[in-house]
Amino acid sequence: MTAHEDRLAHLVVGVDGSPASTAAAVWAAADAARRGCALRIVHVCEPWVYDIPLDTPPGFRDSVSEHCRGVVEAAADRAREHAPGLEVQTMLETGRVAEVLRREAEDAEQVVVGSRGRGGFAGLVLGSVSLAVAGRVAGPVVVVRVGSRGLGALGSAVLGSVSHGVLHHARCPVAVVRARGEA
Repeated sequence: MTAHEDRLAHLVVGVDGSPASTAAAVWAAADAARRGCALRIVHVCEPWVYDIPLDTPPGFRDSVSEHCRGVVEAAADRAREHAPGLEVQTMLETGRVAEVLRREAEDAEQVVVGSRGRGGFAGLVLGSVSLAVAGRVAGPVVVVRVGSRGLGALGSAVLGSVSHGVLHHARCPVAVVRARGEA
């Protein structure tokens, strides 16, 4: 294996504990197993929006850190459950989610994200992180949508309203797929 191939011998999936990110982790695990490469599961704890010193209750920051670790470990457990024997790496970062995922995309064969995360606009088809990642990385991006019916399918790629915005703005290949087990 060349140094370049070794550098790209993993997929990256971003998780936040939402149903869409869990579906993305399961989909990415199956795809990594099929490709014979490792899966890196990334969870990003965003810093406080305002750097205002606040007195927090004792143990608050530890509780937040524990929650973040729980998110990435739960996704890793689901990935291992669906792809036994797969090499699963976990990564917990602090920063802006889209920035961290774009940086991780530089060394990955592919990036996988859920279509909607924990953001406040549940009615939107595509989340801000998935759009920011799909529109600004050089490699392939897969957006996993729970409940997507699309307008048709080609293999496992669903084409329809879900993908319209991403495909219009993306500078790289983008596949929007149904979560595993959906008809």
